[in-house]
Amino acid sequence: MIAGGFALVAGDAITAVGTGDEAVGDGADTNSNESGPDAEGSDEESAHEAVDNPDTAAPTLELSVSPPESVATSEGRAEFLITVANCGEETRSVPIALEVGCVEDELETPSLAPGERTDAYASYTDLDSGALEWSVAVGTVCERGTLTVT
Repeated sequence: MIAGGFALVAGDAITAVGTGDEAVGDGADTNSNESGPDAEGSDEESAHEAVDNPDTAAPTLELSVSPPESVATSEGRAEFLITVANCGEETRSVPIALEVGCVEDELETPSLAPGERTDAYASYTDLDSGALEWSVAVGTVCERGTLTVT
């Protein structure tokens, strides 16, 4: 399958067309801590935090994803809003990786100072019909869900 995509990160535009065979992430972050589904969050918008150093109790990155629950193929677009915040005390540069169905895309590697946040926008067309699993990963933080394409 070939899918077209568009992402806008902090004012920069990225256009992507791919087969979905690209690897997600650069492997530089080897921590395997992931946050699970948030019992109080919704599929519309939820936030997850991860601890980059298991010896400290304070999380350093916060991820919030606003995905569509469903999209009709006639509408043509599945749009995602991704917000990443640095809650730590050091500047962080971590790639934002998004996977929708069999389409894998590394959107951007923002550099965030302590207390800084950035938004990333991704829009995909020509997705297969059905229930597609999606995931967004930023370092060790991961948010997952399902997108229904009718």
